[in-house]
Amino acid sequence: MTEPSRYCHRHEIDPTHENTATHGRYCTSCWARLDMPLTQAGEIAGHLVGNMVTSGTAGTDKVDTASDSAPLPFNQAAFDDVNHLYATLVYWSGHWGSILDQKPVRVLAGSWRDNNGTIVGLPVGVTAAQAAEAVGVAAHWLKIRLDAILATTHTSDIDAMGEQFRDIWRMNARWPRATQAAYSQVPCGQDDCGARLAVWPPAFPGDSRRVVCAAGHFYAEDDYEALVMKYAKEQKEKRQEQAKTDRIAQRLAKKYGIGAR
Repeated sequence: MTEPSRYCHRHEIDPTHENTATHGRYCTSCWARLDMPLTQAGEIAGHLVGNMVTSGTAGTDKVDTASDSAPLPFNQAAFDDVNHLYATLVYWSGHWGSILDQKPVRVLAGSWRDNNGTIVGLPVGVTAAQAAEAVGVAAHWLKIRLDAILATTHTSDIDAMGEQFRDIWRMNARWPRATQAAYSQVPCGQDDCGARLAVWPPAFPGDSRRVVCAAGHFYAEDDYEALVMKYAKEQKEKRQEQAKTDRIAQRLAKKYGIGAR
């Protein structure tokens, strides 16, 4: 297998990105953008099903996730998100399984399929616990092979997967659990995005903060700290420039009576 380059693959696109390749062809920051959503996926799936209408005996968490006759009221958004999440992870498991010559994740019997046989959702009657387990297993399949995936030359596929994984962060922000995020004054700096950043506290001792914008751009701890420093510097320069402009205006007003009543 080809030795990883000194710089992360992103350096070829953005020369200012000079992080060292530590995970295949990619740096730790790029790896974390994929690893963190996979870590959260199972818990998010269980939470999503918990936000859907229960069916059958009152008080159970059983949900007809693929039923056309689900009772009202019905949380369509949660339904769509959990099925999209499962379908996405199953798809990428099959895709990378083919490339790495490994068996893809085993899907749940009765999984919702379209007319072409493609998995598009969880089985009918899945519970929150079953959804969390199924999605968690699919995410784990990808998580333990992530370094091998990042070592391949299929960089466009890796980019496409990363783009789809942004949906997991959007779901995380859309369906908050017990832990609430704080919102940073620093706007997202990815591609002039400008969306506000949600800063999630560590989930356990030794864990790091998770920072993601409303558009789904994820920041590793070091990247967020760098963004804060850059933003603080820019704001300081703006204040200094404004102060300079104000001083010039005051001198002109004093000298020529500009602005005098």
